Amino acid sequence: LTVSIFLLIAFVINETKVKYPLVPLRIFRIRNVTGGNLIMLPIVAGALGQGFFLTLYLQNILNYTPVQTGLSFLPVPIIIGYISRKAPSLIEKYGFKPLLIAGTSITTIAVFMFSFLTVESTYLINILPAFLLMAVGFGLSFVSITVAATAGVPADESGLASGLINTSQQIGGALGLAILAVVATTAIATAQASGQTLVQASLYGYQQVFVWAAGMMLSAILVAIFVIQVPPAPTKK
Repeated sequence: LTVSIFLLIAFVINETKVKYPLVPLRIFRIRNVTGGNLIMLPIVAGALGQGFFLTLYLQNILNYTPVQTGLSFLPVPIIIGYISRKAPSLIEKYGFKPLLIAGTSITTIAVFMFSFLTVESTYLINILPAFLLMAVGFGLSFVSITVAATAGVPADESGLASGLINTSQQIGGALGLAILAVVATTAIATAQASGQTLVQASLYGYQQVFVWAAGMMLSAILVAIFVIQVPPAPTKK
């Protein structure tokens, strides 16, 4: 993680010095480009982290098999796909900022719901409702983020703006998983040191991960509210 941070700093410095930069930093002067990437980073960070540790919860706490675990996640991509198809028409009707705020808020609430899981939780009552909310939130968020981050970008830099969103997605996933892994291992070690069993300690660690993941996503809501701007509508002649 430390090496990655130094490499990122070195990359930024290099981009300011070369004649033909791979990523012209001037694009970040466009407010929505910066805002869109600042939203994508924590959203994907929290999403990938909670998905990884929810898998461990299902297998280590509820004793699901790998096949059962995979099937339990199945509603999520189906709903994301459906909502993503509907999102453009919703954006056209309501604008991307309201949907972006709604999507990130719904996703944050859903991930926070996972922090209340226990050894007695069931899929239908405790997990599926959060999955459904999370999928709706992701479906609204991902499309809205892309629209927001490319709105107002010159045509010759639209490809760059889209590429930055994809890069933020990859960085966010890796960074989020690294941070949440530290959270989990620290929490589990602390719980075991206090005399809890491995199952109890693991559950505590997973709960802390879901709280932290929701906290990451909360920052995305704040960016959506205070940073993202709606471009003025074109004047009619």
